[in-house]
Amino acid sequence: LLHGDAVASLLPDGTTGESLQASAGARPLALAVEPRSARPWVATADSPVAGATGSDAVVKIEVLGAPDSSTDSVSIASSGAPAALHFYRRRALPAELYGAALLALAPASGEHPGPGRVVAVPFAAGHPGGAPRDLLVGRGVDSESAFEPTAIAVLSDGAVVVADAAKGTLWRLDYIP
Repeated sequence: LLHGDAVASLLPDGTTGESLQASAGARPLALAVEPRSARPWVATADSPVAGATGSDAVVKIEVLGAPDSSTDSVSIASSGAPAALHFYRRRALPAELYGAALLALAPASGEHPGPGRVVAVPFAAGHPGGAPRDLLVGRGVDSESAFEPTAIAVLSDGAVVVADAAKGTLWRLDYIP
């Protein structure tokens, strides 16, 4: 359960359990469990993201409840906010993306919005293991090719599907070597 500046567990009786904090000043906006380590990771954005332009905002993927360290977080310059986080555990994309964190970054609202993007952050041994890589990039909300990624799913054949709220479309990402 994403709640304010923290993630809380929701218990069967309807009460909330332990609250795990993200970095100070950051808002958790997307959550996923990294399968290898079984640790919860959260995508956060420095507040406020809504009026950010260019690369004024910093999106961070970090382990919940762990001290901030280079092995437990990665920062990405973005003019948007995280909308979805998913760990890729199939073999249909290039080998270096096995285990990667796939992050949907919706464009910021405001006068000069940046493009919507889907970014892959390579992971190795349960930790970020390389520079973020753009997988899918739009051209901003004012153009005909606006792109607003809001959800990520992986099909049984390994293809990645991205929901695009700007066009009401699903994009399928396949890789053919």
